[in-house]
Amino acid sequence: PLHIRFSPSGHWLAIAYANGIVEIRETKDYRVIRSFHSQKLAAMSLAWSKDSHYLAVGDASAWISIFRCE
Repeated sequence: PLHIRFSPSGHWLAIAYANGIVEIRETKDYRVIRSFHSQKLAAMSLAWSKDSHYLAVGDASAWISIFRCE
C-alpha cells in the first residue's frame, strides 16, 4: 500500500495502492466493504471528512475524487 488512513470515527480504514485501487475496510475484522479505482494513476493522498462519510482521494495527476463511504 502507498497510503493508509483511519476514519475519524475509527470504524473504517482506507488503503490506497500504486495501481489506483482504494479499499475501504471495517476495523472490526478488516474485511473489504468497498473498493474503487482512483482514475488511472496511483492514489497519492487520502483524506476523510469529519463525519467519516466521505473520502477524498488525490491521484498522481493532481485529480481529486470524492467517494461516499457509508
